[in-house]
Amino acid sequence: MTDAIEICMNPKLLALATLIVSATASADSTLRCGNSLISVGDTKFELVMKCGEPITGTSKEIIVLDEYGFRTAVIKETLTIDMGKDRLLGLVTVVDGVITSIEDGPRNN
Repeated sequence: MTDAIEICMNPKLLALATLIVSATASADSTLRCGNSLISVGDTKFELVMKCGEPITGTSKEIIVLDEYGFRTAVIKETLTIDMGKDRLLGLVTVVDGVITSIEDGPRNN
């Protein structure tokens, strides 16, 4: 607890902590597909309807805790969306049918 107080009292440490937190939260929260936007929280169905089928994808079963604290299996997919020639690929993570993260991938040549 004293470490947190020390950071808040020292402006340089507070600025550094803020910078670190913002750098680690740099994943995009939206993806533009033509005139449509896809956001974290949208469904995989919306993604496919607005952006088309992914060019690649992997899926695996993971165990998560539900809202009651029980372990349950869900499907986690990592999808690559082709955004067009000379644009970055979109890397989209979908858990149980809902988009949980959107990141920029490599440039599509």
